[in-house]
Amino acid sequence: MDVQIIYPERRPVWQGVAPHAGSNPLCAVPVLDVAAHLEAFRHGGAYILPESHFHRFVRGRATLGDPTGQFMATCATMDGILAACAGRVALLKRWLGIPPSTWNEPLYRVDVREPLRYRARLPTGAERGANAAFLRGGFTCGGLPEIVTDPFPSSAATISALFPGPQR
Repeated sequence: MDVQIIYPERRPVWQGVAPHAGSNPLCAVPVLDVAAHLEAFRHGGAYILPESHFHRFVRGRATLGDPTGQFMATCATMDGILAACAGRVALLKRWLGIPPSTWNEPLYRVDVREPLRYRARLPTGAERGANAAFLRGGFTCGGLPEIVTDPFPSSAATISALFPGPQR
């Protein structure tokens, strides 16, 4: 089963299509089946963070994730966009709705096992990680499926370094 295709009429935007500089019409469509959207995360969620956040909020902590809601995509989606970006951090930031002026440092990936155990839900925009690119409906401005969760134990996560060195 391909967990990236939530609705038959929607293919994952990252497959062969460049992210839009402005708003993405696919993101403006409300999620009609929240249960199906959340089910796509049954096999895990993943998020990216810069090295400074890793050292400040992750390293050595027993609990991970933003208390206002930790944004994450499905692991399968994250695998796909990382492969499609091929190390181009600027493209990754556009997919995720991250401002170009941030994340100009080494990045880390956090994979979360069973994110549905941690009060998974659609983001509202009130979360600390929401920015001007935030759109309601459970998808990033680049069309990637997203949820937020409550904090989770570090034992439920696997952390790996991505794109070492200065990021442009």
